[in-house]
Amino acid sequence: MKSFVRLRALIGLAAAALAAPTFAGDWTQYLGPTGLGVSPETGVFKAGHAPKVAWKTALQTGSAGLAVAGGRAFTIARDDENDYVVALDLKDGREAWRVKLDVLPVNPNGIAAAATPAVGGDRVVTLSTNCQLRAHDVATGAVAWHRDLKADYAVAAPRPCAGSPLVEGTLALALLPGKDDAGFAAFELATGKTAWVAQGPLRTHYAETSLATLGGERVALVNHAVLAPPPAEGQRPAPPRSGVTALRVSDGAKLLSHTLDEGFSWEAPLLVGPDRLAMFTNDEMRLFTVAKDGAGYKLTPAATTRDVTGGLNPPFLKDGLFFGVRDDDFAAVDPETGQALWK
Repeated sequence: MKSFVRLRALIGLAAAALAAPTFAGDWTQYLGPTGLGVSPETGVFKAGHAPKVAWKTALQTGSAGLAVAGGRAFTIARDDENDYVVALDLKDGREAWRVKLDVLPVNPNGIAAAATPAVGGDRVVTLSTNCQLRAHDVATGAVAWHRDLKADYAVAAPRPCAGSPLVEGTLALALLPGKDDAGFAAFELATGKTAWVAQGPLRTHYAETSLATLGGERVALVNHAVLAPPPAEGQRPAPPRSGVTALRVSDGAKLLSHTLDEGFSWEAPLLVGPDRLAMFTNDEMRLFTVAKDGAGYKLTPAATTRDVTGGLNPPFLKDGLFFGVRDDDFAAVDPETGQALWK
C-alpha cells in the first residue's frame, strides 16, 4: 500500500513568493533564515483571519522539509524505488522540474527521504537517503556537481543519511555517514571541492545541524552521538547519547564539544542567545550557559524542562520563548528558567 504526503501552500506564503528571486520570505534551508525555525515575517496571521489553501499537490512518501526561494519550493520525496528532488511553483503548485537521485538503499530502519534541501544562489543542494550529495541548478535541476560520501569516506556499511545539508556563504555543509574519524565536512558550493573535514567521533549521518553566531563567528552546531560500548553477551545494548559539537564554518575548527550523560534525539542544538544553548532529547529540553574557555567554549547546565522535547518535532524560539510539544501538549517555555508559562 502506498502512502503519500500532501503539500499545501497558504495564500500568504504563495503571495509573498511572487516578489521574485530574493525576498524577505525565503526559507532557504532547514530551520530557515534565523536558524531557529522561525520566520522573520510579520502580519501573515492576523486576528480573525483564517488562512486558506491556495493549492495542494501529492508527493509519495517522504519526511523532508521545504526550502523556499525565488518563488519555488524544493523538497525530496521517494517512490517505490528511488529518491527524487522536486521543484514546485509557489503560484500554483505545479512541478517546475523533477530529478531522480538514487535507488533506495536497503533500509531496515525505515528512514524515508528526510534531508531538507538547501538553496544558495543558483544552487540547490540535496542529500539522498543513499548519502549522495549533489548541487543542482536552481532553474533546471541539472546536476552541477556530485559527491558520493560513502565512497569518498570509505564507508562500507549501508547507513542511510537523513541529516539536512546547509549552505553558509560559499560553502555547502553536510553530515558524513558514520565514519569514526570524519563526521562533518564543508564543500565549495560552486565546485563541490572539499573545503575541510571535521575530525572526531561525530556519528551524525541521521541528525540535524543548526547555524549560529558564537563570539562573533559563524558556527555549525552539530548534533553528534556517542555510542555505548558493545554489550556483554545476553545483554541489551545501551542507547546512544546526544551531544553538541560547534565547528567554525570558515575552517572547521572545533570550538566546543559536550555530550549529555543520557538522552538522545535527532534534533539540532540551538543557540538561543549569546550565552545560552538548548539541547533536546526525546524526553526533555536541557539549557546550558555558554562561556569562553581558552580558544573555545564550555557548557554549564542551567535548567531542564520536560514540557518541551525533541522527538521528531523541532521546538522553536519566538519572541523570547520556546514553543514545542510533548505527547499531546503544546507548551510555551521560558528559556532562562525552563519553566512552562502555559501548555
